[in-house]
Amino acid sequence: MQEPKTQVPREKWTDRVNLTALLTRILLGLLLTGAVLLGIHFLFPPRAEEGRTVIVSQGGTVSPAAAAMARQTAPRAEGTLLLVNWENPVPFDRPEGLVTQAEIFGDEVVLVNGEGSVNREAGEAAKRMFLAARAEGIGRYKISSAYRSIAYQEKLWQARRRQDPCYGDDPYTNPVKAMPGCMSEHTTGLALDILSENHETANDAYGETPEGRWLAENAHRYGFILRYPEGKEHITGVIYEPWHYRYVGVEAATEIWERGICLEEYLGA
Repeated sequence: MQEPKTQVPREKWTDRVNLTALLTRILLGLLLTGAVLLGIHFLFPPRAEEGRTVIVSQGGTVSPAAAAMARQTAPRAEGTLLLVNWENPVPFDRPEGLVTQAEIFGDEVVLVNGEGSVNREAGEAAKRMFLAARAEGIGRYKISSAYRSIAYQEKLWQARRRQDPCYGDDPYTNPVKAMPGCMSEHTTGLALDILSENHETANDAYGETPEGRWLAENAHRYGFILRYPEGKEHITGVIYEPWHYRYVGVEAATEIWERGICLEEYLGA
């Protein structure tokens, strides 16, 4: 004899139907909400936060993790247009293409350290520049510094921090002279601190000397820019340095000079 089918009570069946309908409405609601939020995101993308984030810690050092993250995420030009600043740490431990200054320069310039290094292309361009200046009766110039290792630059930075624990905390408001080890242009070998026999002190007054004025008007012809010009401190985070020149190539240097801008502005950084 066949067993009679068990029938679900009408009340329980109704409850199951209501629960299923409720869950279906919740799921559809979530999907609709997600679709609306996604649409808003595409129609009104979030704006990037204004200002800059300096990755120097309160202790004055740059953590390896923060530096690595900046290297991976920061927009980066290459070669002679490599941007190294507060947001863009140098992407290598030691650059290629370095030679000793003594290999490049002769008596057209005074060398503080002939065994110190410089990028070969930048050094050869600087040599042509110094010879041109001498032909016009300007000079002699003096290279007080070129390539510096990250470790050596970090020592200079930490010495500043010991003198002033707040040094560099807000460089776009209070620009600095010394930079952290991996954020200094000197670590690229493309930057030169250029003074003269007649003025051996790195200060504002150097910009008013015949040597300083000649560089400001002619360095672009040889591929160099005044890297930290007056009036751009809020962009560079560095004080006006009429002695600090950076090799970027003749084309870029000429445009930067003609437009009166700094490297960050040229690169759109």
